[in-house]
Amino acid sequence: MLERYKLFCYNHKTWIDSLQYVGYSIVLITLVTLVDLRILPIQDYIPSFMQTSVGLAKSILSTLAAALLTITTFTFSTILGVLTYYANAYSPRTIETFVKERITMKVLGIFIGGFFYSISALTFMRDNFEFDHVIAGFVAVIYSIISIVYFIIFVQKVIYSLQPVNLVSKLYEEGVAAIEEELERRAEAAKRFQAAPDWPAIEIRASQSGYLNVMNEEGLISALEDGGAWLTLTRRIGEYVPEHSCLARLQLDPKFFDCSKVEALKSEDEYIGKMGLPDEELQLEEGLESETEDEEKSKLEKLASDLSNCFFLQDNQVTAVDYRFAINKLVEVALRAISPGINDPSTAIHCIRKISLLLCKLAKSDHPKHSIASRENFHIDIDAYRIGEDLIDMFQPILHYGQADFMVMRALIEGLESIEHAACVSNKSEIEDFEDYVLAEVEEALPAQEFRWLKRYQARAERQQ
Repeated sequence: MLERYKLFCYNHKTWIDSLQYVGYSIVLITLVTLVDLRILPIQDYIPSFMQTSVGLAKSILSTLAAALLTITTFTFSTILGVLTYYANAYSPRTIETFVKERITMKVLGIFIGGFFYSISALTFMRDNFEFDHVIAGFVAVIYSIISIVYFIIFVQKVIYSLQPVNLVSKLYEEGVAAIEEELERRAEAAKRFQAAPDWPAIEIRASQSGYLNVMNEEGLISALEDGGAWLTLTRRIGEYVPEHSCLARLQLDPKFFDCSKVEALKSEDEYIGKMGLPDEELQLEEGLESETEDEEKSKLEKLASDLSNCFFLQDNQVTAVDYRFAINKLVEVALRAISPGINDPSTAIHCIRKISLLLCKLAKSDHPKHSIASRENFHIDIDAYRIGEDLIDMFQPILHYGQADFMVMRALIEGLESIEHAACVSNKSEIEDFEDYVLAEVEEALPAQEFRWLKRYQARAERQQ
């Protein structure tokens, strides 16, 4: 349940960041109104300079309401302009990086909340209070000063975000955070790694299509806590899973399950195709007349359905849990930079160096597995990506589109040398194989002289490591 809540907050972060300040303004107008209407008897304790006449308060509030509405429209137009620039100059995936910045939605929430405060406060400015003094006008002045400060911060943030080097640095930071969590999970798995037993297995199938981002780990543990099972995910975090495709393999201990019945059920293709679907879609098959077989089959259906419902699939990827998606943003920025329309190899080279630093961290891990839970009577494991797969998926697009650019290929070779130097022994062979592949491709694309220069840079990089 906690994982689902975190995913909801991530997907609706823009709403949360903006609406919370509207909520603050509701609390503020409530307190100010209670004071001005003398419901809260603290008027005598408020300094006189904070109190204004009703007429002056009306003037301040009406002016502030109009100004905040105008500046809100201007800010929203600025945000749309920045998003358009990000999509055209960098990548549509980088839009999320700017939108999820707290200041982006925070400044909109402050302006909208200020407009709401001003309009609401004007509603309570009655003519019969003409000779009374209120604090709504003074609070509006303080609110306007805070709004100006945040608008200045927002303008500076926009200027900062439009610079390619700052965007690359931000994407790099996102990648570092995601990779550190990934390495923690791998290190934890290495401590309690066990080889999967040779038990009969059934398949857990996806009830819908989408990217596998989050799992209800507590739900998985609860479903398997009776023991006698080993769950291995055949899909990895961030991978797209088609509907009804295999999501995991559930191996069953003969001590807890009648494996002869399991084997019989496995042979029924139609039944296996329904394993893991929601409860309302599960249908009992005809042909198993034995009461024991029906009970065993119903038990497995219930278990498979419970396990399938613990996996959350959605159409968009989540950077916080998928380090490959974080690195892919840098890859797309590099590809857009070396495209003929933009032709900015310096940005592409900077991206390659940042990608290399991220892959250096991954290359140090020699245990490509996760272990969600490991108990005496059940285990839950996930396969992780090997360093060779990461190299192909991250560097192959850059190699394909940039192999004719000597400076870009030089940065790529230097990055591979850095990754190989940082890698553990078990990963070095995969890195060397990919480097040989890169050199073979580049040799055909570059002029002979440039390729000889590239080999010299490679030798120099090897000596420097």
